[in-house]
Amino acid sequence: LQWIPIGERLPDDLQDVWLYTADFAGQRHVAFGFYYAEEKCFADDQGEKFHMPSITHWMPATKPQSPKLKSALEDHER
Repeated sequence: LQWIPIGERLPDDLQDVWLYTADFAGQRHVAFGFYYAEEKCFADDQGEKFHMPSITHWMPATKPQSPKLKSALEDHER
């Protein structure tokens, strides 16, 4: 798998992804999360939302093991 620039395409709604971010200090981070199309943002497994352009790239991931992320997905699907 390769990193996909968000300017190239976005994941499907609620698709589990690895997120590549850069914060205001220029620090780079990788986090696990999902894309939330309704709000046009990403959320990590801690429930923190990231709006573009803080997310620069993403790649598909397998189903989450984090209880918080599973709960957030289940709540959204209701």
